[in-house]
Amino acid sequence: MRNIMIIIKKQLKDTIKNKTILIQFILFPLMTVIMENAITLEGMPELFFTKLFAIMYIGMAPITSVAAIISEEKEKNTLRLSFSVCSCIGVFVGRMREEAENKKMEEALDKYKNKVKNK
Repeated sequence: MRNIMIIIKKQLKDTIKNKTILIQFILFPLMTVIMENAITLEGMPELFFTKLFAIMYIGMAPITSVAAIISEEKEKNTLRLSFSVCSCIGVFVGRMREEAENKKMEEALDKYKNKVKNK
């Protein structure tokens, strides 16, 4: 468990440093807010863009962020270090937990924006 927490902390630091991944985590929620407020069409379901971008975010964010992190570690030659400290499953669990925490943060942000929007 200690090794998994070490990897989670490392991945959070890497995510903040890597602008490509950071922009991706900000881009879909930002586009959702802009599109929901800017476009209104007759017959369009309620929260259409929120549902659309949520599906895109859930499907694309983990795949591209894990791929970017692994390629970055390979370039830095730290990929072997990650796998030597912890098993392959531990690295995977650590990265997936990080993704889950990022998703929870985005959901909390969306709830806050909805409260502000409804007031």
